[in-house]
Amino acid sequence: MHNSAVERVKNQLAYKLGQAMIDYKHNGGGYGSLLINLYKIKKQHEKEERIYKETIQIFPQLQYPDLNTCPDYAQSLKYQFHLSYLLGEALLKAYNTWYKCGGFLLSKNIKKANKDYQSFQEIFKQFDIFNSSLLLGFIENKALFLKEFSRIKKLLKTHQDYKAILDNIFNNFNYVLENFDLIEAWLLSDDFKQRYKEQNHPYPSLLNPKKLNDYNEPLNYSNIPVELAWQVNLPLPDNYKLVLAYRLASGTGMLGRLFNEVLDRPIVGFWAFGAYENYKYTYSFLSQNHNKTCTVGVCSGILDAMADKFVYLISKKVPIMAVVRDPLETVLTWVNHRGNSAKNYFHIRLNLTHDFKKNMMSRIIFNGAECIDGQWHYTDSSYPMVETAIFYMYKCCLLDEYILPFVQRNFIVHYYDLTLFIPKNIVETVKELCTRFDLQYNQQKLDKLSLELAHGSRNLYVWTLPYILYCHPYDKENKNIDDDSSLSKAGGFHLILVKENFKHYFSNYCDITSKIIPDFDYENLKIYTYENEYHLLHKDKELFEKSQAYMKNIIFFLKRMEKKFSTRLLNMEQLLAYMSTQEQLQTWFKESFIKDITHIKQHRPDIVASWKHSQKFARISQVK
Repeated sequence: MHNSAVERVKNQLAYKLGQAMIDYKHNGGGYGSLLINLYKIKKQHEKEERIYKETIQIFPQLQYPDLNTCPDYAQSLKYQFHLSYLLGEALLKAYNTWYKCGGFLLSKNIKKANKDYQSFQEIFKQFDIFNSSLLLGFIENKALFLKEFSRIKKLLKTHQDYKAILDNIFNNFNYVLENFDLIEAWLLSDDFKQRYKEQNHPYPSLLNPKKLNDYNEPLNYSNIPVELAWQVNLPLPDNYKLVLAYRLASGTGMLGRLFNEVLDRPIVGFWAFGAYENYKYTYSFLSQNHNKTCTVGVCSGILDAMADKFVYLISKKVPIMAVVRDPLETVLTWVNHRGNSAKNYFHIRLNLTHDFKKNMMSRIIFNGAECIDGQWHYTDSSYPMVETAIFYMYKCCLLDEYILPFVQRNFIVHYYDLTLFIPKNIVETVKELCTRFDLQYNQQKLDKLSLELAHGSRNLYVWTLPYILYCHPYDKENKNIDDDSSLSKAGGFHLILVKENFKHYFSNYCDITSKIIPDFDYENLKIYTYENEYHLLHKDKELFEKSQAYMKNIIFFLKRMEKKFSTRLLNMEQLLAYMSTQEQLQTWFKESFIKDITHIKQHRPDIVASWKHSQKFARISQVK
């Protein structure tokens, strides 16, 4: 019995007393025999409880596990709504309040228990309720539920054919009972009917968004935590004016900088690739800054099952700006995409004993994934692998499934090809965006971004930096390899090799590039140290020279590896040639990317017609 929640509930005094009353009704007998039987059951139960408590004092290992850890816990909750349990509760209530004339109310309480039982069974039968959290909600708010039973019954019956709102009600039943007047008024309103029920909206809100956007209301967006907001399907607060839909491998980094540095409406969750995570960042910003606005970002990299929920919780009718790209160029970018290893650990902060070559090589890989026994596994490769990039391409680069929920709700989608954001076009494009979407831009930051796009490249060191070298006297004579000991010792100084563009991420640093390597000429890399460590640079000549030599070797290695890796990159002709011989890849491309352009092909055929690489691939592989 100890591991069966059902048996333990049936062994509770309330259940046993109630069952005795039911047996009495079925089998007959005098009231005197019933009272004697109830008395014996109570005394026997108290004896068993006393023996159990004495036993576990001597043998604590025999203590029953928590009820909610039993395998049949969910099933046991239903037994607390059995007539036996409810009658037993009525008896115990009368016994415990005998000094308040509780016995005189027993008959009334028994009638109430029978009525309550019928009420619960009616709801359970009609809506097939077996959810453990919902049953707990009934148990914890039994009195409130019974008090409002007729109203709850009416509400549930009104929406009996709208499963999405029933699920929302039942999954948040405690909250519904605690705020019933407010929720009832909303769910029975014409506004709810038109906005959600008639549209068969898959994520109907449990609260009225219009009232929540009024910050003079007692309950509004600012005092509803994001966890609850997501749980009850609250749409985002409405102080946003634009949605940016964007793909990975389609100018993502550039778009992030454009919106978060140049334009006046940032994308708060730009690099958030989980639906709830993106919602959390955006909701928190909008609800706590209701006098400000931002751009809501919808990225094709949102991989979890709730991606569509995030899209549907964007309910305000604002323009959708979608940035698209020739699908085959997207594929090529992913094939050549380099990043940090998914499998090998690497250090960010090292000392003079560490093998920087091994550490850097662990960071510089071509990303991909492989399918083993139906499961995707991240993989590393020293060369571009078209097949192993499928996971990224298929999961992270498709946009149509995120656009269609907006289209179905009559949002207006504005498509922009990525070529509009290349250096020679970006200034005019930004001006056009500002006119169309009522944006403001910072001219100085736009000029800087345009210049960096014109002269920048995704060098190898994007993935190997920052490289933080900790130089400590302990390692001057340390012959051990990869010895972390000095990293926890005070008295050393740091040399930080980083791309100059990222220097704004560092504070209290000073540029010592020319002091470490006087003839330094590696594009826009810089070497920094902490301002409060600068005086240590020349305190120990031997340590400085060793550190200087180590950093020079890193730079030399970077140059050599950049040249080596650049020869491994595929170009478009090589990709086309390879894919034209791979029937499986052709099929995949047709079923994913070609299908993914359905909406844009209907509304912006001129953009699709400009995608020369995909057009060429279609001719080569006869993809229609």
